[in-house]
Amino acid sequence: MATIKPSSEATARQNDYYLLRRAQAAIAAYLNFGNGDLSKYFDRPAFNNMAEKLTTQYFYKSSALVQALVMQLYLALLVLAPVLQRQQMSCKFDWHAGHILSFIRRNTGSKIGRVHAAVREVDRSYHPDKLAASLEAVGVKDYDMVAVVLDLYRRHAGGTALKDCLAHQLFDPLIMLPERQGFELRYGNLFLRLERSPFDGSTDLRKESLDFLGFSLRSVKHHGGQHLEIKIADSCIAAFHEHIKRINAAAADQDYKIAAITSRIEDFVQQAKFARTGLQQLKQQKEWLANQMQNLARVNPNAKVLPNLLINRWLDVVDSGLHFKQPSFFWDPNNVDEKTYIKFFSPYREALS
Repeated sequence: MATIKPSSEATARQNDYYLLRRAQAAIAAYLNFGNGDLSKYFDRPAFNNMAEKLTTQYFYKSSALVQALVMQLYLALLVLAPVLQRQQMSCKFDWHAGHILSFIRRNTGSKIGRVHAAVREVDRSYHPDKLAASLEAVGVKDYDMVAVVLDLYRRHAGGTALKDCLAHQLFDPLIMLPERQGFELRYGNLFLRLERSPFDGSTDLRKESLDFLGFSLRSVKHHGGQHLEIKIADSCIAAFHEHIKRINAAAADQDYKIAAITSRIEDFVQQAKFARTGLQQLKQQKEWLANQMQNLARVNPNAKVLPNLLINRWLDVVDSGLHFKQPSFFWDPNNVDEKTYIKFFSPYREALS
């Protein structure tokens, strides 16, 4: 039987979200923050309620101690998010892989011609002085806010757990601020550099492909111009193969294996949906999967449909559109619904697979 919640409770939740967004719009309107300007939001119920909601959403299996640490991270991230969002050449809260690939497509096209590319990783070593300097550089001179961020940095810098992946979303846009070289885009602690002329370690995308975020990128001639070919990286396909083989080899019943393979297919498809020129690769993976399913299909006919499911789901979700950079969504409290907003604060957003 469905539970009917009092309208006053639903209204309170809606008001909390609106009050949070309105406060973030106020933060977005300032470039400099004196003592108390940011730390005052730590006591606001709207911020605390959203931090709790995000913790419950993404860390529901964690212990009470971990959840308490995560709530503190989310609280600081919610306060600083409008400041982090405006950092130039840095991945945004509302971006997905399609935005990053669109950025590359525009810059490698014939009009701009940044076809010389390289990817480099910056070590996440512990540099509290650099973080403090970056906070000051972006206008954060609220002593209490700085103290909170530096304490969180002491706890999470260099960590590899999921809570630390979340912490990186708070620290990376700041700590990586002075690290950029040339025309570089930051994603996590990776920098993608695109230039019109060759530079040390660069790849000419017209001659060789470059792997980035699970995609293989190459610039090819197309209708008198240049077209960015986006395929699935070999490493991504190899990981898919490994998962399927592991499931097949497991000592488990047929229905479990089919459910597990179906789930892995969906994960692979969602990861590969921006590989707009990957159709031939998907056809090859369909054939490969059909071979892998032969033994299972002999005892369970449901396994026969899995190879077709792979390619049909990809065709359903493939996204070849251009995703353009938009003004900061923090400016308008009404432009993003709460369900979408919660997705922006996933700890997996800039986690490297």
